[in-house]
Amino acid sequence: MTSPTKRPSRFDFGDNHTHTNGDSQTATLKDLMDELTYEKTTNEDYSGGSVMSINQLDTVLRLLRSISGKPLKSVTEKHPLADIKTIKSLYLNTFKKGMHLIGLIEPPGADSEVAMNILTLPPTEESGKVLEAKRHIIFELEREIFKEEKEHIDALFNPQHTPHAYWLGTNEAIDEVLLTHLHIVEDANLLLEADAYLTAKTEEFMRTVTPAEKEKRLHISTYVYLRSLEFLHMLNFEITTNRTIPNDRIPGNMQVDLSELCKSIPPVHGVSIQGHTPFMSLADVPKFCIDNAKEIARLVKKVTTFKYRAESPRIS
Repeated sequence: MTSPTKRPSRFDFGDNHTHTNGDSQTATLKDLMDELTYEKTTNEDYSGGSVMSINQLDTVLRLLRSISGKPLKSVTEKHPLADIKTIKSLYLNTFKKGMHLIGLIEPPGADSEVAMNILTLPPTEESGKVLEAKRHIIFELEREIFKEEKEHIDALFNPQHTPHAYWLGTNEAIDEVLLTHLHIVEDANLLLEADAYLTAKTEEFMRTVTPAEKEKRLHISTYVYLRSLEFLHMLNFEITTNRTIPNDRIPGNMQVDLSELCKSIPPVHGVSIQGHTPFMSLADVPKFCIDNAKEIARLVKKVTTFKYRAESPRIS
């Protein structure tokens, strides 16, 4: 007696792209859970219970919500097949292989040291499994991306055009200015001119910038996210490190009491100025800092323990 033929999986990445319209190119989370339940009952490689529930997809959906902005709450809402395939790929690479992969590829945060080590240090037997799963997911997602769009994405990660390269170049340029000019009193006017230039450019940018929209296509947003994960962790590490004070001292009190500073500011339109009151434009900031240099220097010293001269350069 021959065994019944298994029905083909609908939500596996393959050679065929699924970018056309129509109900045949959409599916629901319930459809995915039905397929996973069927595969669990017909595949010896699966472990755990045979019936799928939305709770078993929770960690995957949480990650995808954070990087795409899609709610992914309803089990009956229709999604493009590529989205459902992405959810399945992340689920299988996390649970079928016995790894807590999602926790190690989530966006960096306060407790990112383990993920940082996995992504940047020479691989061990355990971390190698995580890196291999990440590479496998990227490979699967890549098969669903059209050539032209993939070329645009690849350009973002060109070694000559990576965000890290621009960021590093900017830091080096800033360091050069600081080392050359910061402590030279004679160049105070140059610093004021630099502040004025940066203020003007900031205002220009704020007038033209539009709110960023997250990529809603899950296979695209996940693909770009996973490819940029090392950079995101390195950036988080740099930011965290730069927040510390030399000699590994961390500011003990980040609360700044602005009451004395506010007392020196006359009311605007009859309203007393408080720490949160928006009472001046960017263009007013340099003169405000000069007029209140002594109190600002005191506040900065209190928070950072650095000593600042309260000298005020004159505006010519």
